[in-house]
Amino acid sequence: MWRLTIGINHYWLSNEEKEYYLKSIDGGADKVVLESGLILSKNFLDIAPKNMVEDSNVLDKGGWYCSSRVLHESGEQCYCKMRINE
Repeated sequence: MWRLTIGINHYWLSNEEKEYYLKSIDGGADKVVLESGLILSKNFLDIAPKNMVEDSNVLDKGGWYCSSRVLHESGEQCYCKMRINE
């Protein structure tokens, strides 16, 4: 899934819808009609994958990435580099 932003509105598109939308506006279309009936203009601000949007929401709430590049919630301890000794 991809989040497309046009103005202040956000639209969720499948991979196929995103590809169709981008090919259509690259071809010179001013507006794109998707199979769902949604009509989108060519003036988008951004297109972001769903996981990026979700990660951004966690970061906005105080989340953080550790040195292992793992996203942690606010206040969560990182145990990514600890090994269990048997």
